[in-house]
Amino acid sequence: MKKIITITIMLIYVVILLVGCGSNEDKSNFRTTPERKSDISDGQQKFAFDLISELENDLKENENMFISPMSISIALAMVVNGAEGETKEEILQTLHLNELSDEVRNEYYKQLIMYLENHNEDFLMSIANSIWSDDKFEAKEPFITENKEMLFSEVREQPLLTQQTVDDINEWASENTNGNIEKIFDSVNDMHPEVVMYLINAIYLKGNWELPFNEEMTKKGTFYNVDNTESTIDFMWQSAKYSYTETRELQAVRLPYANSNAFMTIVLPKHIDKFEINESKWKKINHSFDEEMIDIKMPKFTLEYENEMSNYLKNLGIEKAFNKAQSDFSRITDDPRFVISRVLHNTFVEVDEKGSEAAAVTAIEAVAESSIVTKIPEMVINRPFYIFIHDEEFDVILFAGRINTIY
Repeated sequence: MKKIITITIMLIYVVILLVGCGSNEDKSNFRTTPERKSDISDGQQKFAFDLISELENDLKENENMFISPMSISIALAMVVNGAEGETKEEILQTLHLNELSDEVRNEYYKQLIMYLENHNEDFLMSIANSIWSDDKFEAKEPFITENKEMLFSEVREQPLLTQQTVDDINEWASENTNGNIEKIFDSVNDMHPEVVMYLINAIYLKGNWELPFNEEMTKKGTFYNVDNTESTIDFMWQSAKYSYTETRELQAVRLPYANSNAFMTIVLPKHIDKFEINESKWKKINHSFDEEMIDIKMPKFTLEYENEMSNYLKNLGIEKAFNKAQSDFSRITDDPRFVISRVLHNTFVEVDEKGSEAAAVTAIEAVAESSIVTKIPEMVINRPFYIFIHDEEFDVILFAGRINTIY
């Protein structure tokens, strides 16, 4: 079973009071696509690969990286509803959404959230937004209303620098990640002493493979880490029909989730130190897949990742939002000191063999088919690789990572 949980926290300090609670609008069973969906999806992919490139440039040799571009994008969408002038323009340019009106942009995020919400026995995905404001300050009502109605943001007003708020935020995080992320803060000391607002996004995904792996086939093997060390880990194996492509520089395979439009795509470079993943290469890979029988040997692993994203976002062009002398959040408050302090990003991913009964039946059929094929490609994922979780209907990257080391 594949489990992915990510939380993005935008920590902002200045003066805000938020009144009310989250929208009660039903987000389930929604499948309408917005106007200009393909243009916006292209922008989302550009932002994802811009961010991946920044993080890779800063990645130490034996470190892994796993992020949710979608989570960060939604958190920034909440913030931009309060920005004006060059502050707003920088955020929108970084998200590659600067040619859209506020109405079209917010409608896109609203419909995307409603579409991605998925609850069935094979594939579960939930998205939650919340705004936490100190009770001594007041935000402008249009900012609050827009985030409640368009991004389904839950709004809470209470003293922030208290242990009670620490406990409340941690409880919210746990509830919206099915208990997988139980704590954002240990104590009030983890908060900025001048904080007045938190904007928090949580994405939780749990999916069964359409073609689950047989646990009896899992065996120990060697993973060749990027620093030339070797690790003995569990490898899952099966022979089945997948979307697969191979070039001189890479192999790639799509692993579908049952009862959904989502896939995990594994990109295995022949030499990762000479390989650069980017939007153009991603599109080329996705247009070159063919259905064919392959033998796949895949690591079973768990990964936790956390990073403070402010510097990476500054490098991508969001500068004024972090500078109290230049920031313009006048759609939130008339206080000119309002500024973003930190952007914290925590993720967790676990990959194993498990799946639903329906997926298990499909897997048995695939193995039966492989018995009549005399020669099929082999993809042994025993060296550094990229993983992407991608929704095909909206053509957006939900999660992305580079796995350099497995212990």
